[in-house]
Amino acid sequence: MNITKADICIYLAEVKEAILNNKYRIERNSKRQDNINLFLDYIIDEAKAKDILLDLTANDFSEVLQNEHIGYEQRCCMFLVRM
Repeated sequence: MNITKADICIYLAEVKEAILNNKYRIERNSKRQDNINLFLDYIIDEAKAKDILLDLTANDFSEVLQNEHIGYEQRCCMFLVRM
């Protein structure tokens, strides 16, 4: 799948709009152990997580992953976060 920088910018704009309108959540359940670890390993709270997400740029993009969870099969973009 070819993803352009413009595609990533559009995706990020949509995500950031959702975040700013409080229309998002970071799942922290048994199927999202990586998310739980992020909060525990880096000792961050919801406000810091929101700041990190809002600071993402197209340059942080890593890859597109296929979501394997039933009901959530739409693609998911992976970003490398600088802490």
